[in-house]
Amino acid sequence: VCDPEKRGIKRVLGDKIPFVLLAVVFGIAAIQSQSAQFQGGGRTSYHGGSPLATFLTMLPVMVRYLRLVIWPANLSAFYDLPIKTGVDTEIGMSALLLLLLAIAGVVLYMRRRDLFFWFALFFVGLMPVSQIVPIVTLMNDRYLYFPMLGASAILGFALMRDVEWAEILASRKHLLSAVFSLLVIGTCVVASVQRIGVWQNSYTLWDDTVKKSPNVALAHDAFGEALMERGAVDDAIRQFQVALRLEPDGTARDLSPVSRNAIANTYNNLGAAYGMKGMTDDAIPLFATAIRLHPDFGKAYFNLGNAFMHKGAVVQALQCFETAFRLNPDNPSFDANLRMTSEILNAGNARKPVGKAE
Repeated sequence: VCDPEKRGIKRVLGDKIPFVLLAVVFGIAAIQSQSAQFQGGGRTSYHGGSPLATFLTMLPVMVRYLRLVIWPANLSAFYDLPIKTGVDTEIGMSALLLLLLAIAGVVLYMRRRDLFFWFALFFVGLMPVSQIVPIVTLMNDRYLYFPMLGASAILGFALMRDVEWAEILASRKHLLSAVFSLLVIGTCVVASVQRIGVWQNSYTLWDDTVKKSPNVALAHDAFGEALMERGAVDDAIRQFQVALRLEPDGTARDLSPVSRNAIANTYNNLGAAYGMKGMTDDAIPLFATAIRLHPDFGKAYFNLGNAFMHKGAVVQALQCFETAFRLNPDNPSFDANLRMTSEILNAGNARKPVGKAE
């Protein structure tokens, strides 16, 4: 459509039909694979309970993406964004800015279709994560990876226009623009190096996230897991407890499956931390709650089985290990503990299998 040499529906769309057909097939597969029935599926119900609330919420999010393109600061692994259920000043200003961008796109299409291609590519790249199909995460800076292809071309043109290398060297004006562009790139390099330090490991990543999004339960849960890996069990327990205070009521009927699973994971993690401190009696009800919230949670069954073994309840432990293995037969720990517990019952031996909490 943006190529001035191509005219007519047949020339424009003829060679795209196979791609469109494949895109539809893989699009359907992606949507299905992200449904809540699959472990870790990213689809969810509409944010705010309706398509309108989701649409209103995404207007400021789109503006945030534009800001990150110009000024990529305060990046985070998770963004704590307010759900919008009605029109306010932020919604109005965001809608006005996006309307102006739409008008600019129309003008660009009429005058420079080659540039309009890159302009449109930025927004096309954001469409899969724009909540047209609702997904759990409202915003992620990594969602800009593909749209930046379009943004970089537009920004490059804004700084340098249509110039050749020879013109840059021959013109002082173009040379200054090139130097400024290199300074911008250099600044981004420095910022990227600093950000890499945040992504060094789970501890540094979630420590940074908790500081930037202190009211996000997921961040505290993940930070607790990172602390457990470092052996800081008491600190991990405090993070899991904070996460449970921030998470919604697990008994709510309108809770989405994804939210229930997230809450179940926190209960399981807190139970595992108590187990590491030898507080088995406190851990057992936490594993049971995790299973009630997420009946297909293999890790919780496995951890509950280990807790029962430490209490000497071998039969109950075997039942838990059997369920854990049925839910995830590829986990070697589940298989090992199931086999060992079966052998103990068959031999009448009180020896306890050793199983690390998961």
